[in-house]
Amino acid sequence: RMREQAVAAAEDRLKVTVATFESRDSALKHLETAAADTVAAITGDRDDLARALTAARAAEAQADERTSRAEQITKELQQKEANILKLEAAALEARNEVATYVDKAATDRLKAAQTLAAAEQSGAKLKGDAEHTSMAARDLHAALASQEP
Repeated sequence: RMREQAVAAAEDRLKVTVATFESRDSALKHLETAAADTVAAITGDRDDLARALTAARAAEAQADERTSRAEQITKELQQKEANILKLEAAALEARNEVATYVDKAATDRLKAAQTLAAAEQSGAKLKGDAEHTSMAARDLHAALASQEP
């Protein structure tokens, strides 16, 4: 009987041990499943991160291109502004030159008018002198004619 009790006790311990191992095996299977899910999630996160990095690099490259284009447009604009300033300076110089020519033309017209007035005055004087000379010649001619015998 003791032997039977010892065998029964051993069987009970064996059952407990088997149950413990089955419980541990089930727990290990749950852990394996959780670990596989974690690895899959990490892999998914890594893939998402890689896609995000690729998108960020593409956005950075596009921003660099836009910055480069903006710098090029700025340089072109500065060149055009410099050209406009040169044209404005040339136009101002041309306007000043025209004003100088207008002033000189006005001065020349004034001198011409003064010369014309002086010439007209001289002409009038000459005409007066000529008339006076002509009258004196007629008077002389008349006096000579009256002295003829």
